[in-house]
Parts: sequence; C-alpha cells; structure tokens
Amino acid sequence: MKAFKLSLESYEYKEVEQKEPATVNVKISLCQILCHAELRLAGRELLKSGSLCERIEASSDSILLSEEDHKRMVSACENVPGISRAFIKLLERVFDAEEVEVEEIS
Repeated sequence: MKAFKLSLESYEYKEVEQKEPATVNVKISLCQILCHAELRLAGRELLKSGSLCERIEASSDSILLSEEDHKRMVSACENVPGISRAFIKLLERVFDAEEVEVEEIS
C-alpha cells in the first residue's frame, strides 16, 4: 500500500527586514490550511479534514498519510488563498512528501 511520509517539525523563517526569525509551527499551520474557511468545505469534507487535523496534532515529528489524505492536503495547499512566503518550506514538504510502501495489516 502506498503512503506519504511528511515531516511535522517546526522551522524558522526570516524575512530580509526582520531582525529575528519567526518559528513556523507546521502542525498548526497545516490544520489552519486544511480547515480554512475560504476552501468552503461542507459537511463530510470538513469532518475528514478535521479528523486529519486530529491525527496531525497527535503525531510527533512526522506522520504517514494515506494516498487519500495526502491528496486532501495537496488540494488544500493548492487552493488556500493568501498564503505567504513563510510557508514555502511547508508547501514543499507537502508537495514533495516521500512516497513509501507500507504493509497493510488486517
């Protein structure tokens, strides 16, 4: 079975005019993107995104995503409006998540 491994570790970002770098909390940022009001998620889609957020929040420094969850995350990242340069690294992590084979346990 195909899965995608995504790093959830926070990182620092610094604009040229900033004196100190800011920390981008990847877990919080991903959950904000996944459930962003401008995505206009309805009913079941919002529940699925909310469930994914719960898994993200409960994870340590990485998460394995099913193909369906990875597609949901990619779609949200591609469609969320007003995202800034601070999130480029986060977007790269989502779009370039490592594809891994996992054994399905029944």
